[in-house]
Amino acid sequence: LLVVAVVFTVGQFVEGNFITPRIVGDTLGLPAVVIMLAVLVGGTLFGFLGMLLAVPVTAALAVFLGDLRDLYLKSAFYEAEAPPGAGGEA
Repeated sequence: LLVVAVVFTVGQFVEGNFITPRIVGDTLGLPAVVIMLAVLVGGTLFGFLGMLLAVPVTAALAVFLGDLRDLYLKSAFYEAEAPPGAGGEA
């Protein structure tokens, strides 16, 4: 009976902390560490509801920040040349 409990506990630990975050992370295109941290922070700040909403909110935030970065890279502000003497030379 003790062996069954140990195998079950180890299996649950590995599945919950390594396998599931990797599968979810690969599906969303986010690293497993980001998924685990999102769930941890969501649970710490907002309890069970925060844990449920952490992954979708993180995925949406990643898409938003990626789009924002693309918009910045295509902007005239990014492509503009620096004025003379603004190279940081002293």
